[in-house]
Amino acid sequence: EEDKNTNLSSPPTILDVKGQIKAYDVSTQSFTQISSQNFKKDVADFSTEENSKILEELKPIKFKFNNEDNINIGFISENTPNLLTSSDGKSIKIMNLIAVLTKSVQDNRQEIQHLVQKIDQQSQEIQHLVEENTKLKVKKEETKKTSFWNRPLFKKHPSLLNKIEND
Repeated sequence: EEDKNTNLSSPPTILDVKGQIKAYDVSTQSFTQISSQNFKKDVADFSTEENSKILEELKPIKFKFNNEDNINIGFISENTPNLLTSSDGKSIKIMNLIAVLTKSVQDNRQEIQHLVQKIDQQSQEIQHLVEENTKLKVKKEETKKTSFWNRPLFKKHPSLLNKIEND
């Protein structure tokens, strides 16, 4: 059966291209990138330091494409780190950008967890210090009361103490 929107027969055939395809306003139900270990070599972790450097170099902008009035948000490929651009420097590698953003979210989550633990620890320390401070205040008040009455004058002349207490 012929699909009137694409002029492709149903089911659609696979388009296999070696090289670049340039398209504008592409709509699709699904977009995937080959990502199997079978197609990769020299696999290594992408460090937080590498990621931070790339992230700092990204300069998001808003713009209009030539001959369009729609406002877009994105990047200028010539001002973007090479790891995120095509070999000709004219396009952004979206999956690489997604990897940078994913690493940033992971690093931020880890930092947040560390800070939450630190806050919990400090909260416990503050609670302990408040309790100790309260105990010291009570002890100070008790000491003030008892130390006055325990002066040598009152010990030598208990009748004075009795007189003061009765008045």
